[in-house]
Amino acid sequence: MIQKAYFVSPVVDMEKLNGVELEGEWLHYVKNHPVEWNVPTHILYGSNDSLISLETIKEFAKKHHAILTVMDSGEHWFHTEEQMRFLDDWIRNN
Repeated sequence: MIQKAYFVSPVVDMEKLNGVELEGEWLHYVKNHPVEWNVPTHILYGSNDSLISLETIKEFAKKHHAILTVMDSGEHWFHTEEQMRFLDDWIRNN
């Protein structure tokens, strides 16, 4: 059993991906398989995430009682030295 989860830049809603339109089988699958998540969760999100909006992340966090941390100027893909340092500190502190 999972006791705690850490999500970094999660894609929490496939229908609300920025710049991506789901069609056919993908759309059907997403609509018919909603996320059921009951694990204590921490989410790290970059304010400059180009795939998922902050509003979408906030909706997911609220619905699933997740703790949300937003890194100013973070991106969807955490990769710079500053972003990796932030991510490391975030994991240590949670």
